Amino acid sequence: MSITGARSAADVVVIVIATFLCTAHAVAENVSRDALATFEKNALAVRELEASLLRSDYREGLAKRAAQCLEQLEAMRLGKDELGGDFFAYYHARLLSLTGEKRRADLLLLSLLDKPDIAPDAIEQLLLNEGYSGVSPYLSILRDIVPLTRDARIADAMEGDWLGLPWKHQPDVPDFPLERGDGPGYPEQIARIFEQMGMYDMASVTYREIIWHRFMIDVFQTCLLCPRYVKVATAEYRCGNVNSMANWLAKAIVFGMDDAKSEAIQLIRMMAESGLPPRPKPVPNAGMLKEIAELYCERNMHPRAWELLQKYAGIVGAEEAQRLEDQYRKQWLVLMVDYFGDSKKCVLFGQDATTTEDRLRITVPPPCRKEALAEAARKVKELIKQGQ
Repeated sequence: MSITGARSAADVVVIVIATFLCTAHAVAENVSRDALATFEKNALAVRELEASLLRSDYREGLAKRAAQCLEQLEAMRLGKDELGGDFFAYYHARLLSLTGEKRRADLLLLSLLDKPDIAPDAIEQLLLNEGYSGVSPYLSILRDIVPLTRDARIADAMEGDWLGLPWKHQPDVPDFPLERGDGPGYPEQIARIFEQMGMYDMASVTYREIIWHRFMIDVFQTCLLCPRYVKVATAEYRCGNVNSMANWLAKAIVFGMDDAKSEAIQLIRMMAESGLPPRPKPVPNAGMLKEIAELYCERNMHPRAWELLQKYAGIVGAEEAQRLEDQYRKQWLVLMVDYFGDSKKCVLFGQDATTTEDRLRITVPPPCRKEALAEAARKVKELIKQGQ
């Protein structure tokens, strides 16, 4: 497929990623110091509630302590229109779930499914409320809004006929696994390169995919992720997306260890002192774009690589972009044969991957696309109505 002949599909994916944050959030020009101070105070108060939950005595019972925290949270009267309001609403639903008021929690979570910062967390809580199982209908909903997760691959397998394949003999699942090292394929390197080019919206998407790569994680792993919450918030700050910045800072303050909390508060106070910085003009660089494409391929996400090259062929050079695209497509087809074996029905990222033509049409969508969130809300509403 040629660079020019394939541009429409690639443009859709890359443009959606590049404009994701700008379309999902209103860009606020100014936020008062009082509003930022109130936000910091609220986030620290909710952090204390979370600490109280973690200190709960097993003899007392988590539900009883959660009920006490819920009473305190509701007394704070936090509104959705406040800075961090989407996160505080999610935390409210979380406490409702812990106290056993799952119907109220589910309805509140449903109202958050159009919020790109919170929707995956809301789906995770809905899964927990349901009583998580490997055949939950929520798995496919989660896959559709956050395609790069290992749980999403389970949903793909359920829709295909390859659930019983010997996974240990397959290539790595195409995703962003959470690693402790910082090797050449580590996705934070991709985010940092985007930052170097002033493409903070793309960096934010990458950090989000690292965070959301796996759900149902424990408290310790959540604490490890919190420094990345600050990285998302910082990228949003550079983009001028104040509400989104606040949601991620609230996550870092409430769930993070002291270092993450301190970094988050430092960013809040820097903004209170200096306001929003001018949004930097992206400066795509051919060498850096090719490096990102290679890193995508190292994580078995070849469609992302050739979509990026198609989008920036004018910078990389049309001939060079075409050469690399042809190379990546051949590698992808070999990988797909190894991945699916002799399966007759193959699904990847919720897309048909059965034939060679299907596999070359596959895209790796960004998280929380507007249409995916709308469809998720429709499906969740129906599940709640059914009592699932």
